[in-house]
Amino acid sequence: MFLLILKAESEEISKRVSFNKIQHFSSIKFNITPVLYQAKNYNKSVQIVFFANTPIIYRLSKCGNSFLSTWDKVLQHEIFLQDEAIDWFLNISNASCRDNHSEMHQLHLDLLPSGPSSGAVMFKAFDRQTESSMYRNTTSFIINSGGNEHLTFKSVISDDFLAENTTVQIKSDLTSPVRVNFGKCGLILSDESFHLHKTDNIVLTGAVLSKIKSLAGIQCSSHNEETSFEFLVTTDNTTSGVVFFEIVKENESSDVEYVILAVFIVIFLLVIFCFVLKCSKHGSSKMLQKKIEDNRNRFPMAPILNRCDTCGSIHRLQ
Repeated sequence: MFLLILKAESEEISKRVSFNKIQHFSSIKFNITPVLYQAKNYNKSVQIVFFANTPIIYRLSKCGNSFLSTWDKVLQHEIFLQDEAIDWFLNISNASCRDNHSEMHQLHLDLLPSGPSSGAVMFKAFDRQTESSMYRNTTSFIINSGGNEHLTFKSVISDDFLAENTTVQIKSDLTSPVRVNFGKCGLILSDESFHLHKTDNIVLTGAVLSKIKSLAGIQCSSHNEETSFEFLVTTDNTTSGVVFFEIVKENESSDVEYVILAVFIVIFLLVIFCFVLKCSKHGSSKMLQKKIEDNRNRFPMAPILNRCDTCGSIHRLQ
């Protein structure tokens, strides 16, 4: 009995989602959490294979929001999910929609055909190589575009980019604004497109950075590849310049914050000190003036015309 249970648990699980002669937008609901959990528990990849008889754009969505989509129409498409990408798919699958709790564990395959289309997408756990890649970061990109172009830059990243205590900034020095996105293997993060101004400094939030890290865990073939993602740039006008990622570790960021806080405290104390000193001087001046007035009242001086300035004591002139 125990052996039978083990055999059942290790048996390969797969999921096929088919579509037949669709001509308009179509959304198909499916559940791949068993495949994802098997891959996670047995240290495997998840292979996703898409094919159709006519070129078509497809998207993966949840609760009406697309999170991955092809950048262009495809006939065939294959990717492999690993590690963080598997966790990412699991988190999205297990989330419930606000108005529909029946969507738990469900994803949607959204299809945008240009004519009658048939095909399928298949998900299955896949054995993988466990070697880790050792590549340096490629995080700066030179932009030189005549306008109305889609530019793709491959960003190879290492473990320090994926560390939890890392903050990432995107900085730009361009002649014209551009629109940027992140992708890999012909897919893009559908909901993370944003504009980058001529001179900009954008801090990637935890949610966006987490998606990019998950995207980097997708592989375009079964062979172990470097951890990377694609930085996608769309230009509307003639543009030249540079865009680069700046990686700031949390402890370095904290040091800067401590310095700023210390400077602020010093300035604040100086302001208080100056205020107290000013008040003290103002109060002393008032006290001195009052003392002089009191002395004048106690020892009235003779009129100026009847005084001898060189005499040792005040007396009436004879």
